[in-house]
Amino acid sequence: MSPKLAQRRAAKAVRRKRVLTEKRSAASSSLGECVRHLAARPLHCCLMQAALFEHGIGVVLLARQLETGALAIAAFLVDVFCLGIKDVGFQVIQKSELGGYLRMIDETMPMTPIDPSYARKLLSDAAAYAARLGLRPPRDFAAIEQLFGGFSSEVCTETFRFGCNGKPLYAPGPSESVAQIRRRVATLMRTLGPDGFALANPFDDAVEEVAELPAA
Repeated sequence: MSPKLAQRRAAKAVRRKRVLTEKRSAASSSLGECVRHLAARPLHCCLMQAALFEHGIGVVLLARQLETGALAIAAFLVDVFCLGIKDVGFQVIQKSELGGYLRMIDETMPMTPIDPSYARKLLSDAAAYAARLGLRPPRDFAAIEQLFGGFSSEVCTETFRFGCNGKPLYAPGPSESVAQIRRRVATLMRTLGPDGFALANPFDDAVEEVAELPAA
């Protein structure tokens, strides 16, 4: 390949990456504006899976009722053992659909009502814990978290404990790709060293193989 052709391809790749970044930023901005607008609607419920701290992972959910009677729902998968905010979701559903939505979550662990300020502090502290490990929350977390609106985490005095037995415990889930697992293990290695964290299922061939791979 000629140097000029290589340069043109490299420049094209840079432009493509810039466009993709701009699209993602615009989408996140639009989502943030939408959520901020809906944050003024009345609170319908705020729930958390009761055994979240026992199992190390669970769902925190906040719903607001819209003028149409539908519900705007922000859901957060919280990993208090390592990743902090593992996943986020936002959707608008009919009020009649909420029961079925919650039953799907209840199949893993029952939900219990919690104060929104408690929930927001848990999310904030979990994200901060993961950040200290070098791990970032999902891209839309900041936008979706705004559905809490005027509920401030500062009024909650709860102190949350993160990690497991004194250090982070990373438990890769079935929804995580090999690339994600590789990056997260590499980040933990750089931040904490090989003895600074634990890896769940260390004898699982796939996890063990990924853990030994260098970061991409």
